[in-house]
Amino acid sequence: KRGIDELALGLLSNSSQGVDRELAVGVLNHLYERRHSPGLNLAAINTQRGRDHGLPDYNAFRRHCGLKSAKTFKDTFNEIALRRNRRLLAKLYNNKPELADLWVAGLAETPANGGIVGATFGCIMRKQMTRARDGDRYFYMNKGMFSQQQLKEIRKASLSRIMCDNLRSIVSIQKNAFISGRRSNRRTECGNIPGIDLTPWEGKHY
Repeated sequence: KRGIDELALGLLSNSSQGVDRELAVGVLNHLYERRHSPGLNLAAINTQRGRDHGLPDYNAFRRHCGLKSAKTFKDTFNEIALRRNRRLLAKLYNNKPELADLWVAGLAETPANGGIVGATFGCIMRKQMTRARDGDRYFYMNKGMFSQQQLKEIRKASLSRIMCDNLRSIVSIQKNAFISGRRSNRRTECGNIPGIDLTPWEGKHY
């Protein structure tokens, strides 16, 4: 009704919940729910998607990511730190990691390397992003795409600056819009958020 402004401002001020095996009730049994129509279960859908697409099992992805192959879920204690998670997975999959669905076991992992996902998901995402970058001939950091001065300006681009330029009622924002405001990421006036200077592109023809 009022556009994206209020939604975006709300997202700036609220922290997301942690990534774990506990899903919000709204997506467990009420996904796309309408009057007189039952909702769907996102956990069941994601699990079945993995099977439909023939994804390898959790243990196979562990090996692919350089992690130790697990004979039982006791062997996953470095990645799945919570004992109750290991016990639950052992019960569901007959204590055989090679039977475990990637999505289910991956969510049970403890966040690793300062991230929000565990070691296996982190590995998969890193490989995906690296291949997407290296496979894009027009990626902005590729040699010959831009001059050093142009790259310097491009690197000033930020979601915070974009939001300041486009939201009508915004007056302040944290320097990193992806992280909620805190001591190390305090809100500041939009005028203090750097933007791109297009001077290095003057006179250039593409």
